Amino acid sequence: MAINGTTPVQGAALTAAIVTDVTFTHQTPAGTDYLIANPVQNSGFGFSTANEMNSTLAVLRNLVTRVTELEARLTAAGIIAAP
Repeated sequence: MAINGTTPVQGAALTAAIVTDVTFTHQTPAGTDYLIANPVQNSGFGFSTANEMNSTLAVLRNLVTRVTELEARLTAAGIIAAP
């Protein structure tokens, strides 16, 4: 199959995952709070509210899921090598 007149060549496998069983668990945010304020608490670095943290973790979980699905589809299509 040629793309723009060029036959694609399978690239190298993606960088290996740091861990293979990454699972994000979080409480569902009470409402989306993507406007993260100055993340400072008395104990140092952190989120202003738990809802900010839960919103951020929900986004990260979604990104991990989507990238994993993308990698699986690209591997199945032979576009990238299996990791």
